[in-house]
Amino acid sequence: MKTHLLTSLIVTAAILSTNAQTYSDNFESYNAGDYIGVNSSSWSTWSNTSGSSEDTQINTVKANSGTNSLYFSSTAANGGPQDGILSFGGEHDLGAFVFETAMFVENGKGGYFNLQSTATAGQIWQVSVNFLQTGVVKFTGPGINLEVPYPNDAWFDIKLEGNLNTSNWEVFIDNTSVGTYIADEIQVATMNVYPVNSTNVGGNGQSSFWMDDISYTLTPATLTQLNGGLIGFDIPTLISGQTKTPKVKLRNLGTDPITSAEIKIEYNGTSTTETFNFSSLASKEVITLESTNTISLIDGAHNLKATILKVNGVLDTETADNETIKILDPIIPAENKLVIAEEGTGTWCGWCPRGAVAMENAAHEYAGFFQGIAVHNGDPMAIANYNSGLGTLIDGFPSALVDRESDIDPGNIPASFFTQLTVVPNATLLNGATYNSTTHELNVSITVNLLDDISNDWKIACALVENDVTGSGSGYNQSNYYAGGGSGIMGGYEDLPGSVPASQMVYDDVARAISPSFIGHAGFSDATVSGNTKTFNFTFQLDPNWKSNDMHIVGLLMNSNGKIDNGSTSTIDEAVTNGYVSGTQVLGTNEIVFSPNEISIYPNPVVNELYIELNGETKQNIIYSIVDVLGKEVYTGTAINNNALITLDVSAFKKGVYFINFSNAHDKFVQKIVIE
Repeated sequence: MKTHLLTSLIVTAAILSTNAQTYSDNFESYNAGDYIGVNSSSWSTWSNTSGSSEDTQINTVKANSGTNSLYFSSTAANGGPQDGILSFGGEHDLGAFVFETAMFVENGKGGYFNLQSTATAGQIWQVSVNFLQTGVVKFTGPGINLEVPYPNDAWFDIKLEGNLNTSNWEVFIDNTSVGTYIADEIQVATMNVYPVNSTNVGGNGQSSFWMDDISYTLTPATLTQLNGGLIGFDIPTLISGQTKTPKVKLRNLGTDPITSAEIKIEYNGTSTTETFNFSSLASKEVITLESTNTISLIDGAHNLKATILKVNGVLDTETADNETIKILDPIIPAENKLVIAEEGTGTWCGWCPRGAVAMENAAHEYAGFFQGIAVHNGDPMAIANYNSGLGTLIDGFPSALVDRESDIDPGNIPASFFTQLTVVPNATLLNGATYNSTTHELNVSITVNLLDDISNDWKIACALVENDVTGSGSGYNQSNYYAGGGSGIMGGYEDLPGSVPASQMVYDDVARAISPSFIGHAGFSDATVSGNTKTFNFTFQLDPNWKSNDMHIVGLLMNSNGKIDNGSTSTIDEAVTNGYVSGTQVLGTNEIVFSPNEISIYPNPVVNELYIELNGETKQNIIYSIVDVLGKEVYTGTAINNNALITLDVSAFKKGVYFINFSNAHDKFVQKIVIE
């Protein structure tokens, strides 16, 4: 019985007056066991094979009204095989749209449906609606992140009311408004029902639910000649203290092209007005306009508001769609917290572009609070000790660790980042350095300031990462399973070939070294009490092909469980500016034998003559040199032995900070001096 779809061609006069398109079905006209795809012209399946295992049969176990409903269930982790499609009678991007259904989600299990933007299934998801076993329903999708409670193990009504002109949606449960969202994808065309309760969003892999009394109504809109509408802001990351540049989305809701818009933006008691000029924006098209002004995010919930004043230089009199508001309620980060993400990747891995895109987005959106480290495997950028260490904690590629918590897909970095961002660290870290651009020797100091007591088995490590890494040869070609777009949008990789040539690839956050090892150096036995300060020194010999200006020094402080408590990051120049601090020298997994008690350097500060006295056990053939804060070597001494006294005339040196390096075949020690 191919019935139940009412279009504007066959509906009553009341519907004709608004050109509304409607559908409703309580499933009472079917027989138990009927396949809905076979018996309704509005329903089909994902692969358009009605009557197959993808189709859904009329069920009489539960019903919201009458005796019939649709039942969906699966115990497969990935859901299915049922996969129902309800057509909305076309692809709609203007007007008012209302979708409503009654649902019953079985206790301890979950449910799922989504709205899609195209009549052909599987091309563009507009919103995914996940009913978890916990009694929480999650709305996710491009630009969407909404979580609200729902009544588990009971019938309830859920309604989605959308203004397709501006892509604003409101959610009602049992006729009570529970939240709103703005969808990046404006158009709606179908609903897809699929029994799944994905662990990726908090489900338990078990799905069982009924749907009844399904309906939708589309009331089309008529465009005026000249009209602009706002459909929300593009400002996804909200961390208190960040400076953000608002981006607002403008849609042409008129028939004439738009070439300019005057928009006022208001936040935290201040407002700015600017005129945006752009190439012709055709009817129904959307453009993202980036303000030339910034806002500083503050604690608490505050409105970010944009209002269209003029389009094409004249007042926009269609005021109903001229305004958009986003409530900004930034997360308050733990003070001085830096979150570290380590990503397992490789040029041979076709899914690894997903990790590269996730890391790039995080670096941009979480700047100042995030440091990524791309740990390569099986390609020319692989570092053996880092790759092998990370390999013990991840299962497959791409994978990621955020502060060395559990192994996750890189797509889940944002959720893990925000969780870790609010965890108060036990210490802060400060990077210092000297760098010799001639010899490429980098000496790093990481000073750990304890904010709370720690145990003596905490560990420290120092990593080096490089941005803008390129290379030649097949080893730098990136395998790309996102080519052609069949696996979805992935930061532009969908427009690149299946093997992206090395000439087109630039790699960021590439791990170049980690010292002394992936698990770090245990050196806190004498500094475990709040208020203590401990400095560790690391020495790296940089490859001359590495671009030191594109490198970052990353400090990693790990607790007793191997989790990262806090991190530090700086460019080499920033660390040199901070100044190198002498401390416990770390080499491999061993501590250098030299200590400050064995070498006397005086006076310090010095004006004319500097004395160096070696007082420890016998040490042979010790070379010493003096470098300035930029790492330039200004003096080299000859070999000395134990109990020697050296006198240096430094009166001709420029005033400032210098470092004396002592080393032999096994040991190294660095001391900071000031020449006045």
